[in-house]
Amino acid sequence: MAKGGVGGGSHTVAQGQEKQVLFVCIGNVHRSPMAEAFFNYYAPPGYKAVSAGLRPGRGVNRDAVAVMAEASLDISLYFPKPLTAELMSRAHRIISLGCDADLLMDVDERWEVEDPLGQPVDKLRAIREDIRQRVLDLVNRLDAK
Repeated sequence: MAKGGVGGGSHTVAQGQEKQVLFVCIGNVHRSPMAEAFFNYYAPPGYKAVSAGLRPGRGVNRDAVAVMAEASLDISLYFPKPLTAELMSRAHRIISLGCDADLLMDVDERWEVEDPLGQPVDKLRAIREDIRQRVLDLVNRLDAK
């Protein structure tokens, strides 16, 4: 798996001691796995991302895998997870990626990220870059604290 892939990370903080950022979208097959992978790649020491879906799909979208591979991040082994009370309770910060999760629960941030479902690959690349920039902004704000 490429450095910083989903579930990976490049830091040496003991597992369970990290501050978790939870990314939530509808199916957990496009947007939130991308955000999780980018965050785990760029995050400062002591932080880790996880992601979940309101209605998780059966597997990560193959086009999402391809466009993340173009960014040198491997999400091919990722498996969508349902949003649970346990995930939410462990989260230091919860971010909704354009899925109205904030209508169902308290979120710290709502990112208006276009739904990639059914979009051509070029559009998925643009969505990937939007997510990357939002993650970098988040990481910079964490570093400033």
